[in-house]
Amino acid sequence: MTIAAHSEDEELSRPSGLRKSFFEIHNLVAMFFLVAMRGMLQLQAPEAPVARELELTMLMLVAACGISCLPDFVSDESAANRGRVAAAHIYRALYIMVMVRSYMMLRDLLPLLRPDSLDAQLLAIDRAIFGITPAVWMDQFNQRPIIEWFSAFYFSYFLMVAFSLLWVLWAVKDLKLLRPYAIGGSIVFFLGQLTYVAVPGYGPVGYLADQFSAPLDGGFFWGLVSATVAQGGAMKDIFPSLHTALPTYFTLFAFYAAKTDPRFKIISRVLLFMTLNIIVSTMLLRWHYAIDVAAGLTLSFSAHAFGRWVAPREARFQAAHGLTSHWAPPSEWEGAELPEGHHA
Repeated sequence: MTIAAHSEDEELSRPSGLRKSFFEIHNLVAMFFLVAMRGMLQLQAPEAPVARELELTMLMLVAACGISCLPDFVSDESAANRGRVAAAHIYRALYIMVMVRSYMMLRDLLPLLRPDSLDAQLLAIDRAIFGITPAVWMDQFNQRPIIEWFSAFYFSYFLMVAFSLLWVLWAVKDLKLLRPYAIGGSIVFFLGQLTYVAVPGYGPVGYLADQFSAPLDGGFFWGLVSATVAQGGAMKDIFPSLHTALPTYFTLFAFYAAKTDPRFKIISRVLLFMTLNIIVSTMLLRWHYAIDVAAGLTLSFSAHAFGRWVAPREARFQAAHGLTSHWAPPSEWEGAELPEGHHA
């Protein structure tokens, strides 16, 4: 089992039977989001069906932590090892489900919590800085080849999120990468969604519909984007732009991971190219104001820096109390690394 400690010598001298820490920083961030949403809903619409969904998601998060910890209390070492392998898979799957459910609930939550919008204020900021919001300026590029190119990249956001989560959480066995990735990623995802409540808006596509010369001239990929947003979008989720924040965060992490894991060298460059195109697409396709993008960039860089700073401190705290992380890959996983050996 992967362990964390003050130094490599201290890590190597510690017994391998460390128990999982029930709640870690990334869990606390997720739970803070869920509790905050449920608390606000209690004041606005306590009987809304989405309240039960929030409570179920909280239970799912607690269950994930409990399942991850269970094998630590099995006395038979062989059975405990098998349990740790199963628990590692289950924990990762449940945490992703918590993330997915938290986003899907926003479509019901945001209108209840914030029936108003702050589009006028966001537009005013864009105009104060640029004189015009980029989405309106980009109306001159409303041509099918351009719209299709950027629609393909906008849609690739969903594939990038899925790839990043599955690749890092299952293929990366180094806890010194997994720990900051989970902390920073949870901050971007959950605190970003919480900010939607503070700054709701429909974006240029709704608020400035009369200022565009014509509907977007798209084809297959624009159709995919439109259908996906219509069916699953939260509709008032513009500030900050998570279409900016998450790809930027994944790119920052990939370049960071490439320093110690050569598999990320090519991945980081591909992600950078995709991220730049996705950021442009958020404004060209009329979803976001420039200030939304700036907020997304600020969130991603801040979360990445905080994750790298706090991860080794969390590791030292856990080691001092004989604990380890939910992300620690079982030694039975091929490629699992010992010891953790954090670096800042």
